[in-house]
Amino acid sequence: MPGPRNLSAGGGSSSTLRARLSSQPPPSHPKLSSSSSSSLACQGQSRDLYQHFRACFVPVPAAPASTHTRAESSSDDSLIVALGESIARDGFKLHSAVVEHLSQAQAQILANIAAFSRASSSALADLDAMYANIACPLAATLCHSAHFPRATLGAHLASMRDRLAAAQGELAALRAEWDDNVRLEERIRRELAVGAPAQQDAGQMEAFKLEAESIAREQTRALDDIEAHYKELMQAKTMEMMQFMLAD
Repeated sequence: MPGPRNLSAGGGSSSTLRARLSSQPPPSHPKLSSSSSSSLACQGQSRDLYQHFRACFVPVPAAPASTHTRAESSSDDSLIVALGESIARDGFKLHSAVVEHLSQAQAQILANIAAFSRASSSALADLDAMYANIACPLAATLCHSAHFPRATLGAHLASMRDRLAAAQGELAALRAEWDDNVRLEERIRRELAVGAPAQQDAGQMEAFKLEAESIAREQTRALDDIEAHYKELMQAKTMEMMQFMLAD
């Protein structure tokens, strides 16, 4: 056995390696994670795994050929056994760390899947509610608020149509009044352009002209205000009805 003789004859280096390996804790109780140490079954599996690593890396010492070589090989065998024990411990720790990381990754993936499932269920519920609103006939859809009573959409549309017709009639009347004022102003301008009035009537004609222009401006302003008011009213009512149609 030339190899063991040379290893044991190394002097200081061999004894230093032997002392370093001998100073490591015995592998009889390998360190386990907190989650696996809570179960006796996990402890048994860990011990079996460590024994498997030990069987792979710790060689079984062979019987010495003679009494002369027994003393020389015993020291080298103990050094090889200690080295194998160290490798087995490191392999077991590495395996335990990999298993723990894989378990954490699996738990994170399962949590992500559960969160996605909850989000999908919520989205499907919203879609079902929206489809129920769309599938419901408009004639049977009821809507109400603090500004108008509870009724079907058909009734609200009919009421809005009547109010729009009334507003259009009022606008037509104001437009006719405006046209009358414009025609009156044109007639007065023509009369003033045809012949000069008497000196005593000049002040009256000027006052009448100013009054006609003032009336025309007021009517124009009133017509614009009414038109803007009804436009805002119609837009607000239309938005309210659209919101209730989407909300119900």
